[in-house]
Amino acid sequence: MIYLNRGVNNLKIVGYVFVTAFMVGIVSYGEKDDRKMEGMSNLVRFCGQVALITENIKAVTLARKRLSFKQP
Repeated sequence: MIYLNRGVNNLKIVGYVFVTAFMVGIVSYGEKDDRKMEGMSNLVRFCGQVALITENIKAVTLARKRLSFKQP
């Protein structure tokens, strides 16, 4: 991703995941149910993974389009 100049976008997504996890942790600080907290952490992790995969697919697709324009 660094080669495609897309590394910063992945770092932004990781930062957003950490901020979201921190906010969920603050909101649910007094929760006694560990299963609910585990479900929330799984949801945040899943959303982060989907965002990273989407960004990587987008980067590869754009690189292929640029390559096809350069070839005669």
